Amino acid sequence: MGLQGTNGGVLAFSGTGLEQAIEELKQICPISCPALPESKEIHQLVATMNHIIAVLKDAEKKQISSETDRLMLWELKQVVFDAEDLIDEFATDAAVQLMGAHTCNIPTMTPRMMGQVCEMNDRLDRLQPQISMLAHQLSITTQGSCPGLTTWRQTSSLLPDETSVIGRDREKEHVIEILLSSTWFDESSSNNKGFSVLPIVGLGGVGKTTLAQLVFNDQIVKKHFELMMWVCVSNNFDPIRLTKNIIEAALAFRGTHKKCKITNWDSMQRRLLEEVKGKTFLLVLDDVWKAEHSMWEELFKPLHSGKKGSKVLVTTRNRAFVDKLEGPMETPILLGGLSDADIWDLFKRYAFKGNTHVDGTTTAEYYHLEDIGRHIVQRLKGSPLVARTIGSLLNHEVTIQHWKTVLESEFWTLEQVKDGILPALQLSYQYLHPDLKQCFAYCSLFPKDHEFSRELVVQLWEAQSFIRRDRGTRMQETGSKYFDELLHMSFFEPKPYMLIKNAHVMHDLMHDLAECISSDDCFRLEDQKTVEIPDTVRHISVYVSKKGQIDIINKLCFYEKLRTLLFPRSYQLEYHHLDQLFQRLKMLRVLGLYGCGIRKLPDSIGDLKHLRHIDLEGNDDLENLPESLGNLYNLQVLNLNDCHSLRVLPATMSQLVNLKHLRADYKLVSRIDGVGKLTGLQELQVRGRQVRELGGMCMLRRLSVYRLEEVQSREDAIQARLHTLELLQVLKLHWSRNSDITSPANSDIELEEDSSDIELNQDSRKPELEEQVLQALRPNDGIRKLRIQGYGGIKLPDWMEVSTLTSFASLRRVSLLDCPNWQVPPCSFLRQLCHLESLKIDLMPKWEEWSCPVSYDCLLELRIKDCPRLKELPLLPLTLRSLDLFEVGVSCLPEMYGCSHIGGGTETSSSHSPPVSTSLSILHISDCDNLTSISGLLQQHLPDLAEIQISNCKNLVSLPEKGFGHLVSLKILKITECPKLTCLLQEEEDASTQHLPCSLKELEIEECGDEMGGWWWAGLHHLTSIAKLSLYGCPTTVELLFLSLERHHHLHLPVTLTELRIGGYNRFEYKQKSTTFSTCSSQLSPPTPRLIPLVDASARALRVFTSLKELTIQHSLHFLQKWGGRRLLSSLEQLTISGDDDFHHKCLPSIQSCPSIHMLEAMSLPTSIKTLTLRRCQNLRSLQHTLNCISSLETLDIWNCPSLQSLPDTLGRLSYLQTLVIRNCLSIQSLPTNGLPSSLQTLQICGCPTLTVGHRNKPKSMWPEVSHIPDVTIDWHRLQ
Repeated sequence: MGLQGTNGGVLAFSGTGLEQAIEELKQICPISCPALPESKEIHQLVATMNHIIAVLKDAEKKQISSETDRLMLWELKQVVFDAEDLIDEFATDAAVQLMGAHTCNIPTMTPRMMGQVCEMNDRLDRLQPQISMLAHQLSITTQGSCPGLTTWRQTSSLLPDETSVIGRDREKEHVIEILLSSTWFDESSSNNKGFSVLPIVGLGGVGKTTLAQLVFNDQIVKKHFELMMWVCVSNNFDPIRLTKNIIEAALAFRGTHKKCKITNWDSMQRRLLEEVKGKTFLLVLDDVWKAEHSMWEELFKPLHSGKKGSKVLVTTRNRAFVDKLEGPMETPILLGGLSDADIWDLFKRYAFKGNTHVDGTTTAEYYHLEDIGRHIVQRLKGSPLVARTIGSLLNHEVTIQHWKTVLESEFWTLEQVKDGILPALQLSYQYLHPDLKQCFAYCSLFPKDHEFSRELVVQLWEAQSFIRRDRGTRMQETGSKYFDELLHMSFFEPKPYMLIKNAHVMHDLMHDLAECISSDDCFRLEDQKTVEIPDTVRHISVYVSKKGQIDIINKLCFYEKLRTLLFPRSYQLEYHHLDQLFQRLKMLRVLGLYGCGIRKLPDSIGDLKHLRHIDLEGNDDLENLPESLGNLYNLQVLNLNDCHSLRVLPATMSQLVNLKHLRADYKLVSRIDGVGKLTGLQELQVRGRQVRELGGMCMLRRLSVYRLEEVQSREDAIQARLHTLELLQVLKLHWSRNSDITSPANSDIELEEDSSDIELNQDSRKPELEEQVLQALRPNDGIRKLRIQGYGGIKLPDWMEVSTLTSFASLRRVSLLDCPNWQVPPCSFLRQLCHLESLKIDLMPKWEEWSCPVSYDCLLELRIKDCPRLKELPLLPLTLRSLDLFEVGVSCLPEMYGCSHIGGGTETSSSHSPPVSTSLSILHISDCDNLTSISGLLQQHLPDLAEIQISNCKNLVSLPEKGFGHLVSLKILKITECPKLTCLLQEEEDASTQHLPCSLKELEIEECGDEMGGWWWAGLHHLTSIAKLSLYGCPTTVELLFLSLERHHHLHLPVTLTELRIGGYNRFEYKQKSTTFSTCSSQLSPPTPRLIPLVDASARALRVFTSLKELTIQHSLHFLQKWGGRRLLSSLEQLTISGDDDFHHKCLPSIQSCPSIHMLEAMSLPTSIKTLTLRRCQNLRSLQHTLNCISSLETLDIWNCPSLQSLPDTLGRLSYLQTLVIRNCLSIQSLPTNGLPSSLQTLQICGCPTLTVGHRNKPKSMWPEVSHIPDVTIDWHRLQ
């Protein structure tokens, strides 16, 4: 248990902030300087604070049981914060004085600040007796941090009850399969060992040990291994202790339960070697936290004598530890939570213990509690440990009141429950470095499931001085290491499907832990949150709806020591609100005002001396910034992205010498007078006319220069001195051309001068000058990413022609885009890039022959685009992961160097050795008119190929002769607009050998040859993972699919299919085609040769799609008419039907481009429909009876329906509706008389002049029907 604060928070102290403030003060103004009259007071303050820092650090490492001591430590922590603010303010004032000083180089202290320093010293004098006593007590405390943790959680190989384990059968089988396999290793490899390591990685409490126990006790496993050992490692990775434990485990396996009494390290290792020598062993190392590489190697030395096929199974929550392991390593198993069904079964076992029947069903007496229980289970996130803990707690009192209380509580209240989740997570927290503890705790400001980026979080930590300075290492690099450590220890988790790039989240339980330990320092203001804000709080984020915004500003002003204030969710702030906050919250370091509808910032923002981070992103109406912004000496980050009305920056911007990150449109940056004075910037976008100012910006890491045609002379480019910018890693050089006259940055506005500039520049391009400019803009040799775009010169610069072994050795990514006058790429330059990972070449129409060998050992990505004369590509490196060809003149695909073919080999492969390993995972081919075959490449051994997309290859006639079945990792296959494509399978061949791989998740065949036939559907029932199927513009293909589903009852699509799109024709009648059916397997022979209406078959066949959630039918008139009023699938959530001009049917819930339809009537729509789309229905007049049956609707989207006269009165009854979009519906005159639903969050109205007349520029409060909706946009203007 950590040190508790006054509100239950845990003392997490590292002292980085105060230490940095003192260091800065020393650099600016030596505290012992006798010329300073206040030197004595400053010296006393610094000395006392250094002593307190030492005491707090010592206390943070030890367990303090006395409540009095805990409160004292907490008071000292507040003193440290106050002193840090005071010293930081003095250091800032001193630095500003020195910037403007002409003679005196010793800054002076104002009387006000001198008084504050004296007051702080008096405060410390009064605390001195307690500080001394506490320091004495800590000095005689013998226990280290977290006493007894080495034995906190001992595990054994035995399961308490194997029948109690639920939901790990699949994982168990997977682990056993790996353990029983004999991993192949190259006999000549220096890393050849007799064993391989299999890590199981997951959060604490997810069941890693239980899974290992299941595997260890499996009878098949016991028969396979000659020796089995189980050792619990815990936090203390001591090779001597572990070796002794392994020996004892080996002895116990042989039935000799003796203690190992050997103490000599050499003798101990020799004894272990004897135990494992020549045996196939399984060693489980459970609960490994971390280990130095040298210790790991020492421990494993004796294990090399074991027989090949031996395994070491490691369970850990530390992915970083796994990534650092060397030698034979199986792919780590990332163990997630249990499924919803399994976690419910486990929960029931504990919560209803003694109250269930033999078959597991709940007795009638307690059946009414199941609904509450299911709500509780939704919060468990699949954690078996939490399920057992909460279930056991609920079982103590099986009443509605008790269960509701638990449901409404937070998990941190269960911290004293034996073996609960928070003790397990707190243990992980205790072993974090103190610097990491405060970083993790700070992230409690984000709401649960909030996605955050590494870059943002590290910048916030830096603004709070959480990152310790390390000489020779950038703060961002150190902060990124902090982030990695938290990520690897599972405090953070990567977000696979993210709204933002490289997004991460915190597991809910980790978030609960962060809230628990930070409750004295951090606070989130939320709706329905009744907890009072602690007086000690330093960081606040505001997540409230409009109803909860009353009086919040006044409440915030009370907390004058706030360092963080975040308004991340469209909180509407007026000018006087901001001025009120800035007048009171002088200690702010981080200010987040994202999308707050701000039009103007008050001058008082310039008084926030400590401010280091300002986020104004998304304030569309912000028109200018105050000149006082230049007073913010400490400002490090200024984010102005998506501030579209902002056209000029303050003239004082050049005073922000500590600014590191300026996020703004490059046209705004181009208006900064003296941008070269911002020497702290690490990333910058500028125009060509500013290139002379770059020479002194030595901290730049990323630089983009647009409009290079503006550079007037070679001398201007030379002044940039890019070769001297040693830290520069990313360089983008961009000349504007006709194809890219709009802004390359992220702005939708055009400044007044832009169009004329572009016209002038396009007419005055000078290839000779561009050659001189590119020659002068040579980057440093340490650059990692280079992009050249729009270059109009003919010659290559010398620095691309003359190569040396050391030139550009660090370059990883090269993009050469739109260089139309180059005959060939710079081969000499490319040839020397031995570490090149990505190569992109676009728009080089004169390039005919590839004369650059692709021998890069590290190349991962190759993209060639708009090179129509390039007829052939060389052999590809085995490291390549992504190949993208667009409008290239090749007739066949290049092959991988040295890779064997399926059913054959190459000169470099041998039947006695395993296939050569390849890495290709993504293949995109588009608009290659000369391409006729893709067989060569796709018939090679490509075990990692996951995605194939082929589109608009007009002469492609053949698919791989062996099909796609050998591509065992293929998940996405899309073939579109290849009209000549036919099936290559021979009649006598068995289609079962040419099935699509069962790994396939998405299959799209659109607008391909009518002779595609049945080559693919013969294996559809094998696609056990298929989720999306799209068949468009291929009549024969669709006919064969539905007729087969109808006539062959054994043939069906898996229940995994959730999205189906068919259409592209109106003739739904089956006709026998011998050329098509000759390709079918004998098992799936065609029906008897008679005419069968396909629509009957397809309508009946749809019944097999039991899990379908999205159905799209386009240009398929007769199918829809025959389908008629049949009851739709109950699983459907989205239905889209479009494109039939003559369609008159009355029952469609979602249509596009159906101009003849005039009314939609009620039908048996599935209640699960969540999205309804109506677009381009010119004659649709009424929706009055359409929405009655779809109460689950969440999104209603109505576009281009000019005849629609009104919205249905029943709209207000849709209690789940969140988004309503109405565009270009000229006849709608008013909103429904019964109002809009209270659940509505977003309303967008555009191009409806009668409906919006008088409302566009007025506040929402003047339009009662929409005043309750948080986000209202009228004609692209957001109402305040």
